[in-house]
Amino acid sequence: LLQARFDEGARIGFSWFSDDPKWASRRITLPQVLATIPAAAIVDVRKMAELFRAHDQGLCERVRSGCPIACNPVFRGSRLVGGADADLICDGELIEIKSSKNPGVERDYLLQMAGYALLDLEDEYAVRTLGIYFARTGEWVRLSLRRVLGMAAKDAPHGYPDESRLPTLDSWRSSFREALVRLGRSEVPSRDDWEL
Repeated sequence: LLQARFDEGARIGFSWFSDDPKWASRRITLPQVLATIPAAAIVDVRKMAELFRAHDQGLCERVRSGCPIACNPVFRGSRLVGGADADLICDGELIEIKSSKNPGVERDYLLQMAGYALLDLEDEYAVRTLGIYFARTGEWVRLSLRRVLGMAAKDAPHGYPDESRLPTLDSWRSSFREALVRLGRSEVPSRDDWEL
């Protein structure tokens, strides 16, 4: 919750401080920030944490056993879309954590995740599976990246009714990058210039 408060402040400003005259000095202490977190939010997060422990489907064990994991990974192509970071990648599975009170797999979730995988221009994270964890219900949905790209391609004007004829992942990435550059996005910096 503390990280969420600072994330919110970095994105939209610290309005919960600046609207109150006692914060005018801008010397904000940790106890002051913690005091702004509603008790109901703490209870809510605690419930979601307990639910995750009961329904982690082996994720914690995979991490304990040394599985490669990246929290809030940024992709080499993220600059092409003005910045993009996923929630978590563990052993080739890109995991998005959704805390919506109305769980359900939405097409936009899948396209967002496929976009993240395509922004991994050098296949640094080797994403092959997309996982969505619904934090309020403990439910998981997992699909292969290839299947999601195939579903998206079927909706495209040229279509790919036969999944066996789908382009390779490298081809998808190259086409995605070219399309973004054509739309006026900046070219991706070289690896030497890349800053995280």
